[in-house]
This record gives sequence, C-alpha cells and structure tokens, in this order.
Amino acid sequence: MLYRSDQGREESLDAESIDFLKGFQKGSWQWLRGVSDLHVYCLPCVYQRLFDEIELAKQFRAVGYRAFVSKRHHCCNADSTKLVMKHVPGIKVFGGVVLNWCVGGLNPHAVDAAILMGAKIVWLGNMHAGTLSKVPFYSQYNWHNLPDDHILKTREAKKWMAAPPINVIDLETGELTPDVYDIMDLIADAGDVILNTCHISYKECAAVVPAARRAGVTRIMIDHAHRFTLDEQKRLVEMGAVLEYDIPKDESRHKAIAEFAKAIGPEHCVLTSGMGAATHCHPIDEMRHMLFSLKMNGLSEKEVDLMTKITPAKLLGLDEEPKPWRGYI
Repeated sequence: MLYRSDQGREESLDAESIDFLKGFQKGSWQWLRGVSDLHVYCLPCVYQRLFDEIELAKQFRAVGYRAFVSKRHHCCNADSTKLVMKHVPGIKVFGGVVLNWCVGGLNPHAVDAAILMGAKIVWLGNMHAGTLSKVPFYSQYNWHNLPDDHILKTREAKKWMAAPPINVIDLETGELTPDVYDIMDLIADAGDVILNTCHISYKECAAVVPAARRAGVTRIMIDHAHRFTLDEQKRLVEMGAVLEYDIPKDESRHKAIAEFAKAIGPEHCVLTSGMGAATHCHPIDEMRHMLFSLKMNGLSEKEVDLMTKITPAKLLGLDEEPKPWRGYI
C-alpha cells in the first residue's frame, strides 16, 4: 500500500500501518451489520437524490443493514417501499407520509390511507411547520439542495403557493387542533406505526407527546432533537418520546450529539443519517463515520448499537408479526 509523502513521492506504508488500516476497514464495515436507518431520502422525488429506493435497498443490504425508512416530503411512499421489498429481498424497507400541504396538511384521510398501505411513520410536517404563525408564506424548503435552474426556483410563483403555516396547536388557546387528535387515534389503533414530530416547534412537541401517549400511541420520535436544549430534550423523554439525532452535516457538532446521548441515556436516542440529497454524502459513509465519532467521544460500542440497531428495530417492530390487514402487495 502506498501513500504520497510531503515531498510528493509515493512511499510504502510500514507493516504496522497496513495492519491497522486493514483492521480498521474490516471493523468499520462489520459494525454496520444490523443497522436500521429511520431517515433516508430517495428517488422518486421532487428534489434531487443520490439514488432510488431499489438502488439504496441493494446497497444497504450489501453492507448488512437490517432495515431503512425512506422519507418523501410531497406524498405517501408506503406503496413504493412495499414494491422494493418484493424485488429486493433480505432487507426491510418502509415508507410513510409527511403531513405537508401536498397531502392536505394535518389530514386524517391521508394518514388513514397511508397506514392502510403499510406506512411505518407519520411525520407532522416540515415545509410549512414550526412557525407558530398565521401568516401565509411561499415555502422554499430544501432549496439549498437544488441547482439554480431547477423548476422550483425558475417557475413563476402563483398566489396559491403562499400557504398558511401548519400549526398543530390553536394559537389562541394552545390546545391541539381536532385533526391532530384524529391522527393520533389512527396511529394508536394501528399499534405499530411511529408518530414523528418532524419540524414542529418545541411548544408543539410538548403538547403532542403527552396527548399522544394518552391516546394510546406507543412509538413517538422527536425529529432533529438536537435543535432543542438539553432540559427540553429531557422533558420530552420523560413524557414518553424517543429522541432522533440525524447526523449533523457539520462534523464539529458530532461531540454535542455524543454529549446529549450520554446526558439523556442512549436507550432514549436513535441515530439516523438524514442523508440522500444530491449535496449529501452517502448515508453508508456518514453512518460508518458517525459510529466511530460517537465512540471517540465517549460512547461505548454497546451504547452506539442501542442508538443504531436495537432501539430502531424495536420502533420498527422488526421482530413482531406484521399486521395481516395492511400492505396487500
């Protein structure tokens, strides 16, 4: 094995370095076996992605992943992920629905259909969520991942595109809206579906989590939990939620994720890649990197496995019998 010296010459690695490199590469790939990634972006999509769901299923399967969840911002994809599993055996692939205006916002009808199609996660929205405002706006969500000539940027803006924020609470009373209760009931009745708070505010999360628990929802995730303070995260865990940390694009923030997990308890946390956009690294590379970064920042291998394998598998119900009345493909 060769490396390039400071003087620009090719030099041979010494035996000790070669042994370390071989061991590191073998160990790092083996550590990925059994991972379940609950937050990945794939084609088909309005936005640019690195791969489609079939391609990623084959890639994840090749390195030993157990399962993944494909998230699509504009429509339900529980149907396409069912087809992926039909054509790529050996890995579990799930989809869901994000409650943006594209599916009618906080729409129980969309949630009902998604669950009947086999959705595993219902997200409470991102493109118009979390503002705690009544002022309509033209969402430019995810535009930083688009080229300048993309149609979303170049087409004429229409009046209808300025949509009102999707708030899960009534801004006057602070109470959850009726549609949110209907959605919680659907998720509770399903029994094996995850309610993910997505991009709603902390105030909304603090209202949703206890209400969802009272409604009978047993699987609740807080997306991008590291945007909240440590005390806020602890309160959400005490209410009954699991914290989701998607891998920061800025490596300097890895230590903060490790510190949060240590303070809260890795058993209450899930690590996801949140990768798949054309401007992202590959989720396999990012996950492999983050596993070692967490270990270097003080988490044990067992604790990292809790966040990437054990708890995600429980949330997905990988060891449970699937519901016989959903997903007829």
